[in-house]
Amino acid sequence: MNLEKIFKNTILLYFLSTVVFLVISFTLEKNFLGEELYLIDSEIDLFIIPALEESIFILIWFLVALIAFTINILSLYFLYYFKPIGKKLYIYSLIVLFILFIFDKGDVISGPLQLMDYFGSLLEGIIICFLYFTPIKEKFN
Repeated sequence: MNLEKIFKNTILLYFLSTVVFLVISFTLEKNFLGEELYLIDSEIDLFIIPALEESIFILIWFLVALIAFTINILSLYFLYYFKPIGKKLYIYSLIVLFILFIFDKGDVISGPLQLMDYFGSLLEGIIICFLYFTPIKEKFN
């Protein structure tokens, strides 16, 4: 099978898994977790460092995360069409998102949502491997 086609299908699958993750987390998560775990999740502090719980930091953290997530999704478009800027945007947005999640305390999540999270992480790794360790990397020069 053509390597470009596999790469493009991986990008589409990653985008689809992100959409499914968002749909589950914003609509079905309460049904999967149950009322008790959902209430426990809502009572967990947001950040590891209690001093960061100030509303201005939460707002800044949320805006930076939203911008990085938007850039990550936009970079998928550029990767799909082999634009050189897509490779840099994708990697930089992932680094920013990883740094942001260092401060996050975590959530109580259901099995389906955790499965989608693991699947998305797997696809991120596959995309990075394509970008740096296959002949696809020549298309971005």
